[in-house]
Amino acid sequence: MLDDKLVNFFMQDPPQDGRTRLASAIDFVLTNLFLWFITILAIHLLHLENTILTIMITFLLLMETLAIAFIKRQRIKKLKTHRNVWYSAKQCQKNIKSMVLKKDFIIFSKELLEASAPFENLHIAADDNTCVDLSGFLHGSPVGIMCLNSEAENHKINSGQIKTFLEEIKLLGYQKGIILTSGYFTEEARRFVRQMKGRVKIYLLDHFAVLRMAKKTGHPIFPNIDWQDETDHHLSGMEMANSIKENILASRKRSCWFSILGIALLVIATLNHGLVSFIYLGFGIINLFIGITGIIVSFLRQEEQIFS
Repeated sequence: MLDDKLVNFFMQDPPQDGRTRLASAIDFVLTNLFLWFITILAIHLLHLENTILTIMITFLLLMETLAIAFIKRQRIKKLKTHRNVWYSAKQCQKNIKSMVLKKDFIIFSKELLEASAPFENLHIAADDNTCVDLSGFLHGSPVGIMCLNSEAENHKINSGQIKTFLEEIKLLGYQKGIILTSGYFTEEARRFVRQMKGRVKIYLLDHFAVLRMAKKTGHPIFPNIDWQDETDHHLSGMEMANSIKENILASRKRSCWFSILGIALLVIATLNHGLVSFIYLGFGIINLFIGITGIIVSFLRQEEQIFS
């Protein structure tokens, strides 16, 4: 079960990752190679290659790769949960908006409030001529509740409506007032409530609070459904080639990383001898070539000398 902070966070729009699977894999490889380079360089600088067995160095590099993969998997899992909660909240909001009759929204509000707080004798108000839709007791204090299901997408309740509600609950003898809505409150309305003085207190619950309560209480109006990804991640040969070009050659940041990695591998090659030196030299030249080419291409694009 998600805690309060995660529910609040996951209700917000999830981060967008426009990368393809190939681009994500390239970033993973770059991160892994960079960490390997730091480890190998540290071993060389500390002159530990003669005291640490090769099998131990290999095991250390393998553990680093597994750690990166674990962190990446946890981030993907968190993003997936974020997307699922956000997508479910959007569907819940649609379900709430589909309540045409005001009575349906009042009943829904009653169920939500009873599951969220220790209300006593919470019932629908008999008088239809007032703003009070629900009444009951909370911690021994009489409470009047107004329920507003906004038809407009971004409907905002202003301070004038709150003042009218305040006058009515004062006349009816309530000590607390709650305004629950599927819409929003203007900043002026929130400021009015914050600056209120007197025995009567008013609490504002906007659409975000309603969705959060529906999620936390497990109300059936909040569906637990998976986020629907409409993007096709399958790549053809030509699309893969274009993806490599866009994610490496056309990205100055990645090109710089390739260049730095290439230089680092060339430095390591000079510190070794034999076959190991040639392996580092080969990878260094390849990475440096890709990096410099990418920097040149991104620079020409910036100067509008070439176009996509």
